[in-house]
Amino acid sequence: MNKGGEDQHILAITNVTGKECRIEIPMSDIGSFESRWYDLVERKAWSAENQTLCITQQPYDFTWL
Repeated sequence: MNKGGEDQHILAITNVTGKECRIEIPMSDIGSFESRWYDLVERKAWSAENQTLCITQQPYDFTWL
């Protein structure tokens, strides 16, 4: 997405299992090196550490960053 000449990324993640799931996403895999991410639905901030974004999702949870 491009807003005002600045590239933006939206990352949508869905846990389709009945179990809690921990996800580790290397920033290099998605082509972004942003360290701060914001959940657009839950209004919660997430931070990437050591170029890896770690998210824990509850069963059937979704996250839009």
